[in-house]
Amino acid sequence: RDIDLIRRTGKCPGIENYSRHLVGSAPGEPPITLLDYFPVRHNTSRFIVILDESHLTLPQLGSCSAADRSRKAELVKNGYRLPSALDNRPLTYQEFWERIPAAVLVSATPGKHEAQLLQRCLSSRCQDIAADLVIRPTNIPDPNVLLRGTENQLHDAIKEAKRRAQRDECTIIVALSVAEAKAVAEKCAEAGLKSAALTGGLKPSER
Repeated sequence: RDIDLIRRTGKCPGIENYSRHLVGSAPGEPPITLLDYFPVRHNTSRFIVILDESHLTLPQLGSCSAADRSRKAELVKNGYRLPSALDNRPLTYQEFWERIPAAVLVSATPGKHEAQLLQRCLSSRCQDIAADLVIRPTNIPDPNVLLRGTENQLHDAIKEAKRRAQRDECTIIVALSVAEAKAVAEKCAEAGLKSAALTGGLKPSER
């Protein structure tokens, strides 16, 4: 059915799973990504990648490809996708860095991935360096966090909300589900507070 739709209309649902055939790539060849569209001058792509919160983004570079293959392998095994669908995937960790001429890794808590990349660069005598940001530019300290027990937690939350309402301040109570959020909002209203359950079903104007 998909092939018939492609022949007649030039498209079909999930056409990206046939990308290997459409672009003429060989089995197992890395997919074409946005990185391939940067202009190449003097046999080198001249752009820089900035990875913010690199302690989170670097591990994802490797896990995305593995998770995608694990999911699609089951689809191929059960006949829902052709084997070529496995080549419609994210780049692997190594393939990603092969396409990056320069990068800036930004993190307040760098981990083993940043250390490994820096060590690899130092051993190959490249120009990569590590720089420390000593202070926050905003000079705003992190707020204090007070941990309390779960006993009578709703009563305690309403008590704190009333204290802030007297100072013309607002309070946000985080619930685990939509039903729980609505129940908490009702309890707050019964206690004389202006309250509303802000769930994903609300439009921005309603919020």
